[in-house]
Amino acid sequence: MLGFAWKVPTEAFVILELSRDLRPMAYFRQDYLFGTDTRKNGSTLARWGDEAEAGAGLRFSGKLDGFVYGSVREMAGVRYWGIGIGAVL
Repeated sequence: MLGFAWKVPTEAFVILELSRDLRPMAYFRQDYLFGTDTRKNGSTLARWGDEAEAGAGLRFSGKLDGFVYGSVREMAGVRYWGIGIGAVL
């Protein structure tokens, strides 16, 4: 269980419009935490903060609208990997 902390986030987000139907995106976010010491310095990815997350994905539209993405997140010394697939119905 993680202790409570206030977050000060910074985020970079990029979306490219390769065509009307294809948009790749990427982001990086890191958070500086005010609060419990157990959550401090919990990420090797974060350059100045205590937690970090990075991800990339692809949004597509046309006959079918949807997206795919992957991400990695580090907090409290643990690394989490994620993938997602979605459709806009």
